Amino acid sequence: MDARIELPSIGSTQVNDPDLSIFAWVYYDGNTGTNGIWGHGNSAGNNCHFEAYSSYTRIRLGSVSITSLPVLPTNEWVYIGFTSSNTTHKYFVNGELTSTFTGNTGGILGPGGFVHCWGDSNAPSRPWNGQISSGKVYLKALTAEEVGQNYNAQKQKFQK
Repeated sequence: MDARIELPSIGSTQVNDPDLSIFAWVYYDGNTGTNGIWGHGNSAGNNCHFEAYSSYTRIRLGSVSITSLPVLPTNEWVYIGFTSSNTTHKYFVNGELTSTFTGNTGGILGPGGFVHCWGDSNAPSRPWNGQISSGKVYLKALTAEEVGQNYNAQKQKFQK
């Protein structure tokens, strides 16, 4: 991705502990620092970040921050994402569940003043270094079966 892509605001009120799924095919070039895949937030600390670092992958959902996720492989396409339903959050790689964690997120989706974007996670200080394709945001928690179906439907396009 050459630049970040901003999306319109989702809804007119803050949503606490929403059902949410964010998935994309990503090609990570392995640069150091913070590499934002998806970002959303405002100055009040209500945010949702999905980031790759050289030593781990991070998901931050409001007050829940998970930094123990595996490092993304470099120089290959990977289908990654997470689901969030109330206080249960799941991380998937290539259609497979790799981690489950719990916690109250607080407000992670909200009204104007919030930035929603692909290719950056902190408007614009954490640009993605690589490529992002087929990014999708669902206002529901996908099932493991749905995640697997989405992965299988596109894997031949990305993984040869």
